[in-house]
Amino acid sequence: MAKHLDPRTLLKKVSVPLLHQFFQRQGVLLDLPWDELKAKRQVEPICDAWQSLPDARRRQVQTALQDLAELSDHRGMKVFAEEVQANCPERKWELIACGNGVNKALWFYLNLPDVFDKAALFTRADALSSGRYSIRRSNLPKLQLDVTPEMTQALECALHAYYWPNEMRGRHCHVSHYTRTGGNEYFFAYLDDWPDSRLVFEDNGDLESKCERYAFSVLFVFCPQDGSLDLVAKGGKAVQYPLQKAFCKAVLEIDVEPADPKRTEYQLQRVLDPEFRYPTEPEDFVAQVRLARIQLAPVSKSSDVLFHELTFSPWIYRSQWLQAIQCQLDGHGMQAAEVLVKRASFQLAFVNGALGGARTVTFTVSLPNTCDLKDKPDGVREVGERCLKRWEMMNA
Repeated sequence: MAKHLDPRTLLKKVSVPLLHQFFQRQGVLLDLPWDELKAKRQVEPICDAWQSLPDARRRQVQTALQDLAELSDHRGMKVFAEEVQANCPERKWELIACGNGVNKALWFYLNLPDVFDKAALFTRADALSSGRYSIRRSNLPKLQLDVTPEMTQALECALHAYYWPNEMRGRHCHVSHYTRTGGNEYFFAYLDDWPDSRLVFEDNGDLESKCERYAFSVLFVFCPQDGSLDLVAKGGKAVQYPLQKAFCKAVLEIDVEPADPKRTEYQLQRVLDPEFRYPTEPEDFVAQVRLARIQLAPVSKSSDVLFHELTFSPWIYRSQWLQAIQCQLDGHGMQAAEVLVKRASFQLAFVNGALGGARTVTFTVSLPNTCDLKDKPDGVREVGERCLKRWEMMNA
């Protein structure tokens, strides 16, 4: 699902000269007084003029702006930096000078259109690979691939052979392959889904029901350097091994057995230790660690005690949150050894400007193996993982 787009807020983030180039590329709003708008840094007239365009042209512009907004986050910036360094390193200073993420995404769209679409695919793939439908297999041979049309066709046939008899969809399949800077091989598979009837608005405003066979996608990312395979596909464990097997047979030409993914496990009991003080690495520039939230549960499954989740103000001290936890234990007549820390949220406060301008970052760990650090920017994720390892709360 596309992110919510607030046109006025988005346009206010973009420099007017870049907007001028963008609308010139779209072939609209050519008669606006752009020199005056640039001098006064006005975007309201631009937004009003865009909204008054005919429906088809307005949607065309909105689709492009929607893509730019989605690609302006930390994942997009990482991929754009990779592509500029690989394709035109002499121009990387232009990308840096653009300032915010939306300006950088628009600069890339305007100046490197030939690689923009590929970079957009990698950005979306990174977002999918850190989501709930992603699973990694790390025990494959370290092979450098020479991807051929015959190889992608074999993968198409393998995916059809799984989906069509088992789910009555995927009769048609198309696989697109891209090699990313650094060597990772990306295979985007698009298959036709079950027919679906949706209500759509026609250009004349009429509401109509249309039945279409929309596409669904499966993503494979193979890393030749470490022999890992990331799979992104809906369906859970029922589809994971069959799809891994199909890929390995069609692309790597090997047969594989089922393998449980290696998942990190967490242990949060140290949160209850009154002597524990959350040490950090000096190079991470963490000024303070706070416990933001905690959820407890009885160790004994036969216990009928129900603990309420505790949420702490960012202004209280470690002794105060420990006292609040102890009060809840006392209220149930229990000791720390009789409870399990099921979930905890930690807030890291950074030295000003130490982590790309971020002052605080909060992340949550849940037993046995769930942590939302994977959804954070790479720098934040790395600092958080180092903290958890040093606190002996993270077991790979």
